[in-house]
Amino acid sequence: MNKASKIFSVEQIRRADQYTIDNEPIASIDLMERAGVALFNWIFENFKEDRNYWIFCGTGNNGGDGLVVARKMNDLGWNCRAYIVQIKSKGSEDFEINKKRLLDSGCPVEIIQNKKDLPKDKGDILIDAVFGSGISGTLRGLGLEYVNWINDQHGTVISIDMPSGLAGDVESIDGRDLVAVKADYTATIQFPKQTMLFEEFHQFCGPWDVVDIQLSAKFIAIEPSNQFYLKVEDIRPLLRPRRKYDHKGSFGHVLTLSGSATKTGAAVLMSKAALRAGAGLVTSHLPSSSSTAINIAAPEVMTSKDINTDILSELPDLAPFNAIGCGPGIGTKDETVEMLRSLLESAKCPIVLDADALNMLAEHTELQKMIPKNSILTPHPGEWARIMGRKSSSWIRVQEALTFAKDHQVIVLMKGAHSAICLPDGRTFFNSTGNPGMGTAGSGDVLTGILTSLLAQGYTPEHSALIGAYLHGLAGDLATKCIEEESLIATDIIEFISDAYAFLKG
Repeated sequence: MNKASKIFSVEQIRRADQYTIDNEPIASIDLMERAGVALFNWIFENFKEDRNYWIFCGTGNNGGDGLVVARKMNDLGWNCRAYIVQIKSKGSEDFEINKKRLLDSGCPVEIIQNKKDLPKDKGDILIDAVFGSGISGTLRGLGLEYVNWINDQHGTVISIDMPSGLAGDVESIDGRDLVAVKADYTATIQFPKQTMLFEEFHQFCGPWDVVDIQLSAKFIAIEPSNQFYLKVEDIRPLLRPRRKYDHKGSFGHVLTLSGSATKTGAAVLMSKAALRAGAGLVTSHLPSSSSTAINIAAPEVMTSKDINTDILSELPDLAPFNAIGCGPGIGTKDETVEMLRSLLESAKCPIVLDADALNMLAEHTELQKMIPKNSILTPHPGEWARIMGRKSSSWIRVQEALTFAKDHQVIVLMKGAHSAICLPDGRTFFNSTGNPGMGTAGSGDVLTGILTSLLAQGYTPEHSALIGAYLHGLAGDLATKCIEEESLIATDIIEFISDAYAFLKG
């Protein structure tokens, strides 16, 4: 994975800073200048200059970055004012240097020593640069008063690196009641921070962007990490080009075990997604009453009829298939449980388990020990809670999924805003694509079809999970360029898989 993909702890980021200072080499004050300029450029690209900017700076290096931003704004004639929130009587060495530079520039600067010093008038855009990502413990005193005050304002709040009060490492928060700035936007420095990727903390970060300050590429390459943020440059090298003499047999045969008398649509969505994602052949095994419907909806899909008219109760001959996807819309009847048991016992090719297949694993826990190695499981939080027998926070869910992946030697793709692909070797990849419009019936069926298709085409389970999650989300993102999120449906995602491939090849 390339350097932009690694997610580091706060301590590792400190080491990256120091390594850059020592080995570029660059003075720490010049690195702060580089960070501040990069942050100013991000603001310049995303916000209008004819606004009233207030920059709130703590006395550490995060505050020093804010002082550089204020100076750059002032140099260009922007309407800005800096406020130094005097958490400590004396700031860091680089903060003090930039404080003098700012005063020498003529930018208005006010000192806030207590609650009474907080501004009485209103700013259009409030830049929060008081506490950085390394904060620990509970806010108190002036820091707490500042956070409560800024959260009561009506201007747009931009946090630098992290919203003040929110630590970069989830472990540092430790379940305590959290008080932090509720930013409208966050410009985080160099790397996504761990807390940005979990649902509970979105209320503080808002939409966020990574601002590159050119920390040492060598350090980033050699410093180990088990957490990664998937980006387009990670996925492009994984795609396999098609050769001139390839044919449908070259791209694998998918078997879908999906649908029931009242949920034939699940089989249609999964099968069509598998075809759009590149499978050469797709066969849908489904209740005998559903075969006519799928033949009409997806004439490219072959069918295999179950002896049962309403549910799946048996397996077809599995020998012809290169990958099997099981679960969407199949229900949890006793006969279907036995079908799943037979699948887990007899499958010789890679399998994907989703939806009702996961619900059956939760109800019949002995089946969990039978899951073939390298299978891909795709739970949403509700399905995962049933498997675990309890609800938990998004951070704990990922830790549980990592343990499950290791214990069973499978891949768990935990679906969410930043779907987490948890591998049996302990690595986790957080997806960067997707949008709230994809929270719609059948979206997960489409993902299962994509994953099964990639497996059938010969991608490894790891690469199938990474490409599949990214491709699925990207298709949803491209669909929203012409379809509003509120109107997005699962078939729209399928229709934009081709566009997603085109983007990845671009």
